[in-house]
Amino acid sequence: MSKPPKQLLLVGLKEWRLLAAIVVLTSLTSLISVLKPWPLKILADVALDHPQRELSSYSYIPRLEPWSAHRPAIIGLAAAGSLAVYFLLCLLDAAMAWSWTALGQRLTQRLSVDLFRRILQLPLSALPRFRTGDLLSRLSTDTAALSKLMNGMLITPVTSLFGLSAMLWVAWRLDRELAAWCFATAPLMAVATVAFGRRVRKRNRRSREAQGRLASFVHQTLSAMPLVQVFHTGERNSQRLATLADEAATLTKRGLVLARSQALVTGLISVAGGAVIIYVGGRKTIAGTISVGTFLVFINYLRSAQRALESLLKLYGSFQPLWVGLERVCELLQPQRDEVTDTPTAQPLRIRPKRSAAICFEEVLFGYQAERPVLRSFSLALEPGESVALVGTSGAGKSTALSLIPRLYDPWRGRVLVNGQDVRELKLASLRAHISFVFQTPYLLRRKVIENIAFGRAEASPSAITAAARQARAHDFVARLSAGYETVVGEHGATLSGGEKQRLAIARAYLRDAPILILDEPTSACDIATEADLIGILRELARNKTVLIAAHRLSSIDWVDRIVVLENGGVVEMGSHEELLKREGRYYRFYWLQSPATPAEVSA
Repeated sequence: MSKPPKQLLLVGLKEWRLLAAIVVLTSLTSLISVLKPWPLKILADVALDHPQRELSSYSYIPRLEPWSAHRPAIIGLAAAGSLAVYFLLCLLDAAMAWSWTALGQRLTQRLSVDLFRRILQLPLSALPRFRTGDLLSRLSTDTAALSKLMNGMLITPVTSLFGLSAMLWVAWRLDRELAAWCFATAPLMAVATVAFGRRVRKRNRRSREAQGRLASFVHQTLSAMPLVQVFHTGERNSQRLATLADEAATLTKRGLVLARSQALVTGLISVAGGAVIIYVGGRKTIAGTISVGTFLVFINYLRSAQRALESLLKLYGSFQPLWVGLERVCELLQPQRDEVTDTPTAQPLRIRPKRSAAICFEEVLFGYQAERPVLRSFSLALEPGESVALVGTSGAGKSTALSLIPRLYDPWRGRVLVNGQDVRELKLASLRAHISFVFQTPYLLRRKVIENIAFGRAEASPSAITAAARQARAHDFVARLSAGYETVVGEHGATLSGGEKQRLAIARAYLRDAPILILDEPTSACDIATEADLIGILRELARNKTVLIAAHRLSSIDWVDRIVVLENGGVVEMGSHEELLKREGRYYRFYWLQSPATPAEVSA
């Protein structure tokens, strides 16, 4: 896996206090866990039998011979010690569980917010590379990998290594030969885990990709429900869903089989190690080399060491799906091709209040795919307060030219200037704050009407929002809604008509009141009567603004100052509506194709 971006490290370090607390708690837990078998040792060696000679051979073990005459008290002491150790471990586990839950939630929340912010900043050219359902999967599932990785890379290793070190030290002081046998299985378990690890990781990546395809298909199908029902493709879509689900399930099962095979191999090694300890330790106990209590301590340490080793080695296997999720998060967090960002020397856009702006395209070359430019040597200048319409056949580059002004894309060559400033040298926030955009498809969210209108100016007062709705002639139909401006709009504005949705989009532009207005075929989806009404609204909106509009219906742009005809990404004609009709060129032919009048009547 590539090196994780700095954002991931910063997200984790922001919670360093909780991390430190968890490390301390886990260290204390490991230390107290070392004491768990000692009440049993005291019981076996003192209360149930005479102390062996090795009990007095180490200064760190209290001399227990004087207590041998008080075996009932020793039994009570051992029982009390066992309860005390258990109680302390329960308290530490509860504190650690709370700390870890809080840490996991905070890490996941921080990363989800950062990832969502990053997705919103992605260049539009990068979005086709990601399915919507796949992005949702990365936001909801893959972001949780960070907290699990923090646990696996920090908490679990610290706990296991600290506990293993403490147990190894005590075991080594008790009997070196048994201690060596006790930890001899570690290298074998490590080799087995690494041998399976790469295959597990590959299987998990394929499984995660299949799950992403499944989520994306569900999202696309639900987003196109009218299409599905009209063409009666429900059964076909269900079969497709079943196929994708089977594919995801098969890949998941293969990954699980591989993971269980790894667990089987490491388990056999662990059992074999236990058998060796029982054999060697049993012989030593019979020979009197070690006491029964010491043997019991070794058995307990063996189990604890094996659990700690298994938890450490399982990290490698469990990391594989987490690494996959983290890679998918990193893929989004890392810089994308054609990234649109502020330069270190970016400046704010300079426009005087209540003034419009000049816009200039200089020899612009741009396309969405390499070797396939859409705009070729495109040049156009708009004076402050001028309204210009771009017309042409589909694919001529109209919408593409509009998208370069707010830097939704950057040109391959040439420049786009606003008030003489190259947009690439402007701060994105400042540039876009001076632009209102009305799209062909009115983007409405499943929110209240008042929130949809205020989407581009969240701080606007209710009175300003109402005034904007009146200017867009949306107030009357909004007032008739069940809750007025508090009515929640359906998904994509499904509960509204096309004209109503577009009026809300225009109200949004009225409220923003930016000096630059961009209109991307705002009336193409409306009937003739609605279009005529919207044209009047747009003319009022365009007053004292610099306006660039793309249009297919030429009847919607006869009010603009200048019309530019595009063909193959370049300007082929330019002039006013009347001038272009007199030339009888491309605009004349476009207009005649859309006009009920004859060519002679148009010329007249």
